[in-house]
Amino acid sequence: MPWNNEPIKKTYSIQSLDAMSTDFKTPTVQSKICPNCGYDFNVFLKTGFLGCSECYHYFRQELEHYLDEFR
Repeated sequence: MPWNNEPIKKTYSIQSLDAMSTDFKTPTVQSKICPNCGYDFNVFLKTGFLGCSECYHYFRQELEHYLDEFR
């Protein structure tokens, strides 16, 4: 049977995808916590949510990195 030029399609099982996801490390900021609500910025890195309106002011420097990607 002659080879065609189609790319080889690889399939993954749920188990292999789960194992691959553990290879990705989320960067962490060393325990910066909002003084107003006690929210840890490392939780934002995992969830994408902040704890209160003061978090936006307190974590401004850290958030600018993520907001620059959308500009």
